[in-house]
Amino acid sequence: MQAPGTEANPTSTTTAQAAPTGASSSGTLSQPASHTGTLSAAVVLPIAMPIMILAGVYTLMIQRRPMPASRRRIRTATGMMLICTVGLMAFNLMNVSAAQHRTFLILWTVLIAMVALLLLLAALDMLNTLRLYVGHRSQLAEASAANLILELRKAQREAAKARDSAAPTNDHDERNRPNQP
Repeated sequence: MQAPGTEANPTSTTTAQAAPTGASSSGTLSQPASHTGTLSAAVVLPIAMPIMILAGVYTLMIQRRPMPASRRRIRTATGMMLICTVGLMAFNLMNVSAAQHRTFLILWTVLIAMVALLLLLAALDMLNTLRLYVGHRSQLAEASAANLILELRKAQREAAKARDSAAPTNDHDERNRPNQP
C-alpha cells in the first residue's frame, strides 16, 4: 500500500541497486560506463605523451653519456619516476572524478607522494653533484699545488745554475777558499 499522493514508479531504483556489481554507492571500486574523468583524453594525452616520450629518451641518452655512476643512477631513477608520475597523472585526469571519493583520494595521494619523491631525487642529485664538485675541486687543488712545487723547485735549480755560472772563479773569492783555522 502506498502513501496518498505518491505513485509507484517501477523503473526507479535506489543508488545501491543501480551501482554495478562490486561497487558501493559512492562508486569506489568501479564506475559506470558513462562516467568520465576531470578532463578528456583529447586534452590530457597531447600533453602527457610528449612529456613521457621526452623523459624516456632522456633516460636512455643518459646511459650513453660519460658521467659518474652515482649521477647516472640518480638521473635514471628520476627519469623513470617522472614517466610513472606523468602516466598516473594522465590516468587520474582522464578516469577519476571527485565523485569517486575514495578512489580520487587514494590516487591523488599516491600522485602527490610520487611528486615528493621526484623532488627528493632532485635534491639528492643536487647534493651528489655538490659532492662530486668538491671532490674534483680538491683534486685540482692538490694537482695545482704539486705543479706549483715542481715549478718552484725548477725555478730554484735554474736560479742556482745562473748564480753558479755568473760567479767569479778567482782565488780571492771567499766561497772557493778552504776553511782555515
